[in-house]
Amino acid sequence: MPMRAMLLGMLVLVAGCGGSADETPKATLSDSQCAYSGPHTYTHGVVENIEAANTTLHFAQFAVYELAPGVTIDDVRGFYERSRVARERGEEPGHPTYGDIYRRVIARSVTEPEASSVLPLVGPVGKFVIVCFEDSAVDTRQSSQNSPFPTAIYVPAEVEIR
Repeated sequence: MPMRAMLLGMLVLVAGCGGSADETPKATLSDSQCAYSGPHTYTHGVVENIEAANTTLHFAQFAVYELAPGVTIDDVRGFYERSRVARERGEEPGHPTYGDIYRRVIARSVTEPEASSVLPLVGPVGKFVIVCFEDSAVDTRQSSQNSPFPTAIYVPAEVEIR
């Protein structure tokens, strides 16, 4: 009987844990990419935290943006590529603009080298993208609101809140 009670106690303890750490949604920035692991569909009204892990030796920013109607992840990737090329040429990126592809910022975090932060995903019903911005190895910001143009921008995932 003591063994059965012990097993029952272990089952209750495991059931009360709410799952393993491996189930936490995560955006991971490395030296050559940013990858997302986690669900692509979330339930409206439930706050989910996405771990933003920066494994590089550079400063990084992570963000979740609500997409404008009809905009896809490919549109966002194209926007950032055009912005990069225009910046290298000293030009403006042209259309579509930031305001054309995004409705609003849902969450943003600044993450130091080899550190993690949290992006709370809570928003209206709609489609969103997760964006990873890799900055330089030296923090050149004049203030927390002033960020240099990223050395790399990755858009690893589009998620939806239903």
